[in-house]
Amino acid sequence: MRGVIVSELEKSRVRSERYRLRHTVPCQGGCGARIYKGGKRCKGCHRKVRVAEMPTRLRHGYARKGAVHPLHVIWRDMLGRCENPKNPRYPRYGARGIGVCKRWHTFEKWLEDVGPRPPGKHPSGRALYSIDREDNDGDYRPGNVRWVTSKQQAANSSRWAR
Repeated sequence: MRGVIVSELEKSRVRSERYRLRHTVPCQGGCGARIYKGGKRCKGCHRKVRVAEMPTRLRHGYARKGAVHPLHVIWRDMLGRCENPKNPRYPRYGARGIGVCKRWHTFEKWLEDVGPRPPGKHPSGRALYSIDREDNDGDYRPGNVRWVTSKQQAANSSRWAR
């Protein structure tokens, strides 16, 4: 009985190995891995190529290689909630018609107009200032955006502004 189980497992292993060889090709990245037909490189080699193609330094100079600056996160989130329907906050921004001016689709231009975040920390440890629109129903554009504390921002929220 035991010999039958081993032979069935062996047959299964051989079948799966034949299938793998028939339906896969060697990775073109030179690592020796096998990938399914239609692909060119395995995930590891693809990642190496992408990292090699990345610029060694961001244009704005605000972050070291491989790091993301908090201002870039603020800018990216602003664009996401106004222009990406898959963003969970889109219904409160983009769906209401709030957009981002064309000039601000580039981080460097946004940073020129808005300026760096004022220094200061909240007692909880997070940054004291965040970005806010003076006209709550207006777009993100020069003249309508400012740095405010969370207390000021709460007073200007769409819940209370009438």
